[in-house]
Amino acid sequence: MLRAPLPAGNLAAAAVAVAVIAAGLLSTPAPADASGHTAERSLGAALVDPGNEITVTVSVHDFGLFARVSETLPEGWEYTGSSLPGAAVSMEDRTVRFLLLEMLLDEGTFTYTVRASEATGTYVFSGIIEDSDRVPADVGGENEIAVFPGALGEEETCLRGPVLAGGFSLVTAMAAVDDLDDCARSLDVAALYTLKDGEFVSWVAGAPESANRAFLDLFPDGLPPVTALFVKGGDPRSGAEARLAWLSLDGVRFGVFSPRRTEYAGVVVDGATNTTTVRGQATRRTALVRIESPDADGDRTNGRQPALEPGRPVTVSVASPDRSRTRIYRVWIADETRGVGEPAAGCLRGDIEPGLSVVAFAGGSLEQLEDCARSLGVVALHALVEGAYATYIVDVPDVVNAAFRDLYPYGLPPATPLVVVKDGN
Repeated sequence: MLRAPLPAGNLAAAAVAVAVIAAGLLSTPAPADASGHTAERSLGAALVDPGNEITVTVSVHDFGLFARVSETLPEGWEYTGSSLPGAAVSMEDRTVRFLLLEMLLDEGTFTYTVRASEATGTYVFSGIIEDSDRVPADVGGENEIAVFPGALGEEETCLRGPVLAGGFSLVTAMAAVDDLDDCARSLDVAALYTLKDGEFVSWVAGAPESANRAFLDLFPDGLPPVTALFVKGGDPRSGAEARLAWLSLDGVRFGVFSPRRTEYAGVVVDGATNTTTVRGQATRRTALVRIESPDADGDRTNGRQPALEPGRPVTVSVASPDRSRTRIYRVWIADETRGVGEPAAGCLRGDIEPGLSVVAFAGGSLEQLEDCARSLGVVALHALVEGAYATYIVDVPDVVNAAFRDLYPYGLPPATPLVVVKDGN
């Protein structure tokens, strides 16, 4: 929450005080021992779209007469404003410094806004607080956030990806999931699995908490965003209720469509400019098909024509005849040379251990995927689609990876879940 502007007299007094404090902080040597002052950061989100703004809240306590908080922004992020007066804020490279007086704070907090990087990946904030004696302490609280295109779209379900009725699939949690029962029920998921130290750890829908204890201990606060998981689908008889039989986008090439596969990367072809006509049909006659992406030209007589924006999806949803289940299909618009997005340091999200791990790729071309894997010591990657694995092995001839390349001819969508193999040597 932004603090209301200070009256002119108070603002002038604050500016003078800030100048005095700044001079003192520059000239006073820092003592060796820490005191009891604290600062805690809240990012307000675990996911953000590329280039979007978030508001960061910092709570400070027990800092004495005045303090300075220095926040170092992730690479590619931009500071855009603060609830503090301009005289209390300064910048050096990626570090933003905030001079604090009690009179400038709103119940012990201040906020600042930042614009996210345009590159997908995982980013880390860091900072310190110095009290009036220049004693430093780390800023605690939240420090990690993921950038994924379309990560928080209104059409989002608790898990992104297909749920293969009666079989196994790979999916990604695209928002924090703190109620596994509700999530499982909404998607007809019978069980969730993760990998830890090379062993499967399971959560079974409807089972007593004691039976799922090992899984719950791994995720005591619920599933974090961009957590890749195996899932087992429920009753096979209900699997076709919310599916597309076919999907076409005029002027967009995105490979072979399958009703069981929900995420695609596609490229614009045939001279298409900025819009395309979307057509699709459900496998069940009474299912409801909706094109969720906005109509760019506003003319409903010529069909739904979403704008084609690189790094953004064209989204279609299918609701079952009884409206109890919804499946979402996305075609992410990619650059033909670099796929969707530009993976940063966090190109594979998740703990990568020797042997097998399940992770989420930030999205991009096959060349970017291979560069990412090589940098992290990953020697092979596996996608699980329609109950079968497609494998990509690092540093082998293209013909060996033909099945994987056929599956992702224009790159991988953001947050694609993969099983990776890391050499233990």
